[in-house]
Amino acid sequence: MSALYVDLAHVQDSEGMFDLVIDAGNRDLLTTDGLESAFLVSLFSDRRAAADEVADPMERRGWLGNASAEVPGDNYGSGYWLYEQRRLTQAVATGVRHETEDALGWMLDLALAREVTAATEIVPDKRRLVIRVETTEPDGGVTSRAYVLADATRQGAFVRL
Repeated sequence: MSALYVDLAHVQDSEGMFDLVIDAGNRDLLTTDGLESAFLVSLFSDRRAAADEVADPMERRGWLGNASAEVPGDNYGSGYWLYEQRRLTQAVATGVRHETEDALGWMLDLALAREVTAATEIVPDKRRLVIRVETTEPDGGVTSRAYVLADATRQGAFVRL
């Protein structure tokens, strides 16, 4: 299968932060096949909350560019931030799964992917929430990604990646 997309490679450190990777051989940014930057920005940028989610308009967060979006009603990013102060329950995991699929829906609209599905995994003994995203690409190839969204074994009760 040939690469449909070329993007910059990212690595996640022990604290959950993502950074670009330098190719030691040529001292340039390492590239990868895929849409890594698009996934990270889509999932880990705060979408603006609706009025029924956060009553105070000054606390709804979100990207300023959504106010003048080319697509009416476009609301870039995810609502992961709405779950930061909640207990890790199955209902929260389900909400996070829906947020993931909604945040990546634009990839379907632009035909960058045929299908995007998400699944969550709660690891109770570590109080950890993992989201797994599977993307079916236009050529039929499937790519899987996993992100740790909450991990009480790290500093703080909720770690955003």
